[in-house]
Amino acid sequence: GKEITPFLNTLRKDSSNYYNGNIIPNITIGESGDGQLIYMTGLLPLRDKITVGIAKHRKLIGLPHLLKTKFHIKYTEIIIPSSPIVWEQRYMNEKYGIDNMLSAIDAEGTSTFLTNEEKVFKLAESTKKEHKQPFFSMVLGISTHQPYDEPVDQTLQLEDKSISLQYKNYLLACHYVD
Repeated sequence: GKEITPFLNTLRKDSSNYYNGNIIPNITIGESGDGQLIYMTGLLPLRDKITVGIAKHRKLIGLPHLLKTKFHIKYTEIIIPSSPIVWEQRYMNEKYGIDNMLSAIDAEGTSTFLTNEEKVFKLAESTKKEHKQPFFSMVLGISTHQPYDEPVDQTLQLEDKSISLQYKNYLLACHYVD
């Protein structure tokens, strides 16, 4: 009875945006690395291996590279909530055509594995990409990643007793990201 993602729902209904509601998840054991590979290249991941471990040694043409060559995008960046070594991010950025990466290490000022969305978005605001028009900036978060043992967002109250605590925490994570 409560709208979980009002902002995303508004974007979905906006006629100036493209929305594909028929996507079938194809991530496998590479989890988020698989999702990023699909988004950046249109390729599907291997079913029995962590794809980025192999793909980092192959020639790939990623979305950032295409944007630079076909549409004259001047600057590409990615801001991630994790260490640059997670999912081979450092190497995959080069394969995708990403110029600059900011990570959890930049957000925390020290070597760390993960950081929260608030710090990730502060990093995203700090990049001065606006001076490099046009640009491509990808911001990744961690809140919608499992496990959903704790509520990420306390601003929305879900009282429905018919849904499990884990599913309720997942919905709260979606609301937080929205």
